[in-house]
Amino acid sequence: MSSTHFRLLRVVGFSLLAASSLAHAEVRTQGTPEVVHLEVKNASIADVLDALRDAYGLAYRSNIPLERQVSGTYEGPLPQVVTRLLEGNNFVLTHSGNSFQVVILSSGASQAVPNALSAIPFPIPTGKAVATQMPPGLVLPPPGPTSPSAR
Repeated sequence: MSSTHFRLLRVVGFSLLAASSLAHAEVRTQGTPEVVHLEVKNASIADVLDALRDAYGLAYRSNIPLERQVSGTYEGPLPQVVTRLLEGNNFVLTHSGNSFQVVILSSGASQAVPNALSAIPFPIPTGKAVATQMPPGLVLPPPGPTSPSAR
C-alpha cells in the first residue's frame, strides 16, 4: 500500500471518528418556559443554549467559550434549568414578560465579578445630622422580635 493511500485512509478514519462523536451529541427540549424538559447527551453548553434559544427564545451572550460537554436531564422553569446548566459560571439571567436573556461573565467562582449593586447610588440625607453621644459603657440590648402589627 502506498503512503498516499495510507494517508487517505488515516484522514477518512479520523473524519469518521469525529463524525461519530458529533452524531452522539443530542439536545431535546419539550414543554413551555414554565415547565421545561431538557435532555442532553454529550452536547456543548453552546449547543444547549442554542436549542433553548430556538425552543423558548432565550437570548444569550458569553464572555467565555462554551465548549464544556454536558449530559443529563433538566426539568423545571426555564430560569431554573439555565441556572443548573450554567452552575459554576458567573452569569446574569434576566427576564421581562416572555423574553429571557443570559449573559455569561466568567467561568468559576475564583474570578471576581463586579457587584452590580455597588453601582446603585444611595440617597444622601439633606437634613442636618445630629450627633449624639452615649455614656461610656452603655450597651443597648439586641432588638426584640417584631410585633405582628408591625409586619
